[in-house]
Amino acid sequence: MQTLTVKDIMTASPVMTKPTQTIKEAAIIMKENDCGVLPVGTPTKVLGMLTDRDIAIRLVAEGKDALKTQVQDIMSKQVFMCEEGDSLETAAEHMRKHDVSRLIVCDANMATGIVTLACLLRNKGDRRKSDKVLHELLGRKTPQKKQTVEMATAGAGCESCDA
Repeated sequence: MQTLTVKDIMTASPVMTKPTQTIKEAAIIMKENDCGVLPVGTPTKVLGMLTDRDIAIRLVAEGKDALKTQVQDIMSKQVFMCEEGDSLETAAEHMRKHDVSRLIVCDANMATGIVTLACLLRNKGDRRKSDKVLHELLGRKTPQKKQTVEMATAGAGCESCDA
């Protein structure tokens, strides 16, 4: 079985926004593309990320005007990246290490996609791979085979919650 890479599961060619666009314009782009994140800048120079959470926390909660506030004023300026050829476990480790749920995917110094926590967990329906990635995100070692089977048959719950 072929090992999946970030390129296999990423959202390719993400829609981007300019730092000088208004939040209203960026929100319309998000709505039209049914996405919760927009890289800010160009494929060769990502300046930040604008998320739906940025809009809720840094715009709405602070009473700012979406028609006047520019993307650069509320975007997350720290951007974390991975490479197209990285393993899913490597991407999961980057997310855990930096406490983020999205990474810009690059190839030859150009942004080519976005990989999200949801992409990693779905990873084309491979339950064993999903389990391994989940444990990487949680910062635990991959469970033994017996534990993996028990977890898969136990339902959606986990040790630390009643979900």
